[in-house]
Amino acid sequence: MALNSQFIASILSARNENSFSLANANVDFALVRVEVPKQFEGLGNALSQHRRQNAESGPQHRIARRLGALFEQIIPNIDILTAAYGERASEIATSPIFDLKNADHGPFSGHVGVDGTSIYAAASSGPSIIALHLLACMLARMFSNVEATAIWMQLVDGRLKNLEKVSETSQIQGLAALYAVDQGRQILRDDLASWDASARAWLQTANEVKKREDTQLKLIVKNIPSIHSSGTTYSNVVENWILAMKTTQDLIQGVPQDVTNGSVILGLMSWHIYPDLNVFSPNRDVKFNDRLVKPGGVITLGLEAKEKNCSGVS
Repeated sequence: MALNSQFIASILSARNENSFSLANANVDFALVRVEVPKQFEGLGNALSQHRRQNAESGPQHRIARRLGALFEQIIPNIDILTAAYGERASEIATSPIFDLKNADHGPFSGHVGVDGTSIYAAASSGPSIIALHLLACMLARMFSNVEATAIWMQLVDGRLKNLEKVSETSQIQGLAALYAVDQGRQILRDDLASWDASARAWLQTANEVKKREDTQLKLIVKNIPSIHSSGTTYSNVVENWILAMKTTQDLIQGVPQDVTNGSVILGLMSWHIYPDLNVFSPNRDVKFNDRLVKPGGVITLGLEAKEKNCSGVS
């Protein structure tokens, strides 16, 4: 949580010296912008002027920042996954099938083209915040817009309750938690619906570009075990989201995985990353030859889960 910790430390210093309150920092924090990783440059160049402005300084940027403040402490290191996803997003956004340079859209020219707003908003908000877009894609792929927004509301509420238990202002960690709570309370249902809508629009775009791979992976869905669930909606979603990100990052690095938890496959389908598969029942190898996945990054599907490994990945 380096970015938020640095920001909180600066606020604490300012408050001590100038009686500067957390509330007075809300606007500045929500508009903080970081350098976008180079892997996302292709996506940024493909966005319309209106969408890029929204991603860098508009409502989508603010919701990305606030979601980041709320969840950043539980997001694992996904630097390698983030870089790979940036490459894939740029590849999709610059696909020739979306070449609109020669089209005249008149007054709507600022609103046409690829909708990668939430991706770029996350990429320009902080190094780990792309994880919140990845979660939005998972939820959008599995649920309707109404259902996904309702789940987002439960996630925000669950995270707020967890943070409120540790918001001790006498320590920097507690102050960071207090500030995260303050940011989280400003997240509205309409914000979450908009966050979901942008991810949902991106999925439609990406599925079109990756139609062959997406269709091939769908044919294997019958071999995918159910997503593990126990406890609350908050704990279920967070557990499966983090597992999917960690496993995908391992695959990208060439580490083979035995998978019996469907959340990993849901993540791959949602993020359009395609490692090769070894499938049992029936036995067959599925080759995607995805350049983003190093040799050895192969998923084995169809084996029975090991009792000692409740995560569904080994």
